[in-house]
Amino acid sequence: MLVFLHGNNRQGYTLEPTERTGPIHNLQSNAQLCNWLPMIVLSPQLPPDWRWDTPGAAQAANGLVQELCKRYSRIDPRRIYLTGLSMGGKGTWLTVENSPQTYAAVVPISAVDVRPDEAPEWLKDLPDLHIVCGSEDGGFTAGSHRMYEALKPVLGDRVQLTVYQHEGHGVWDHLYATQSFYEELMKFSK
Repeated sequence: MLVFLHGNNRQGYTLEPTERTGPIHNLQSNAQLCNWLPMIVLSPQLPPDWRWDTPGAAQAANGLVQELCKRYSRIDPRRIYLTGLSMGGKGTWLTVENSPQTYAAVVPISAVDVRPDEAPEWLKDLPDLHIVCGSEDGGFTAGSHRMYEALKPVLGDRVQLTVYQHEGHGVWDHLYATQSFYEELMKFSK
């Protein structure tokens, strides 16, 4: 299962805003990719006026993942992947911090840093981490670099940083629109 955390301005009570960017958008616009995809995509939506750093948001996302794993035997609990973009990228850090044992691979995209001094301790056993950003994205680029630099000494080859040169914030379609992104995730299990 792929867990996708949406960016800002996608909060609400109708799913339509969450379908404008990210994996759901790319799957809806690419029938071949959608028909091929051998995993469930879970895209939890925050209520209005919440952010992924609102107290309880990360715990709610992890609780939903755990409940779905109990309810549906088709979900392999050793092969759960987490990704998010922008505000959802920050949410990715917070969600994996809350339950690092849940995820086989994590891909924060265009995310600010979250406690880089503490992150090596809670991510030390993560099988794979791929940090992605554009080179011209201000604090998001700087935050991605800080997290990578903090985690590289502990994770070694299990952490990668991809920086799309001469690009800003919206680099996620480089990944979510490609079959190779999902194939790469599926190489990892807990």
